[in-house]
Amino acid sequence: MHHKKKQMGCWQLHHPLATLTHLSNTMDYDWSQHALDEAVPDILDHLRRRERFAPMLEHARQQGMTLRQFTKCIGGTAITFSSVIHNIPIY
Repeated sequence: MHHKKKQMGCWQLHHPLATLTHLSNTMDYDWSQHALDEAVPDILDHLRRRERFAPMLEHARQQGMTLRQFTKCIGGTAITFSSVIHNIPIY
């Protein structure tokens, strides 16, 4: 329980633009064209390595996440996120 509280505290301190910058570089996609409070867009057709990112993007869209919520989810730990999404290859 203490671990979850500590982890949630980190998520609250994490700035979404830091994650968007990282995602932009990793996905080779300009996330800055989207507002933080809009729904996660369907961008799979614009990604070269869509098989790597499809599970987490599809999960975010199915959950109705905003881009801000998505960055908080991604900004957590890979271990925590992989417990929600299974079989994401880590490269």
